[in-house]
Amino acid sequence: MYSEIPKFEWTEADILRLAASVESNTNHPVGKAIVEASRSVGSQNVKAQDGTFSEEPGSGVVAVVDQKKVAVGTLSWLRRHGIVDNPFPDVELNNQSVVYVGVDSALAGLIYFEDKIREDALHVVETLSKQGINIYMLSGDKKNTAEYVASMVGIDKTKVLSEVKPKEKKMFISELQKNQKVVAMVGDGINDAAALASADIGIAMGEGVGAASDVSSIVLMGNRLSQVPK
Repeated sequence: MYSEIPKFEWTEADILRLAASVESNTNHPVGKAIVEASRSVGSQNVKAQDGTFSEEPGSGVVAVVDQKKVAVGTLSWLRRHGIVDNPFPDVELNNQSVVYVGVDSALAGLIYFEDKIREDALHVVETLSKQGINIYMLSGDKKNTAEYVASMVGIDKTKVLSEVKPKEKKMFISELQKNQKVVAMVGDGINDAAALASADIGIAMGEGVGAASDVSSIVLMGNRLSQVPK
């Protein structure tokens, strides 16, 4: 993970500290990663002002920190909070996930994430495919990022849905069920909770947040995808 700053008004440590101060209020895996990154550079997070924190799964979070309105999430989320200009129009061409950080009315910085693909993912996809099971990937990431990850684990890009919101994941599962399909869903975050709850079999990874585990039929305590075919 690394960050990029449009201007010299904010340092990398500033961006991480402000973002972490907001993200410390959520259990989302990305939020946890930002908080950890902030700690790793020695930043002291500031508590968000009481009553100002708001979260929308699949979009982002916002709160008041140090008397500044700090929004962290997708570009569309920041635009909804009054931030229009984006000095990096080509940033989404990278094979990474991007989180935007806005302070008051300005884009203050960007934080890049690169997915660490689970070592057993390719084997699991191959095993399930040989059993005649159709594998789909539902991701909130941009198309190029989602398709890159899918290519690394053996999922055809025609079965990749990118930039999907939590409710869209649920709708996709419902459509499969209408065709008399028995649907199993594997997920680990709050963005997967609705889909996990609607699937015939909801499988939560053991390290996932409570929202995912609470609604799932199965929780993989070993936290290994290789447990799924069993």
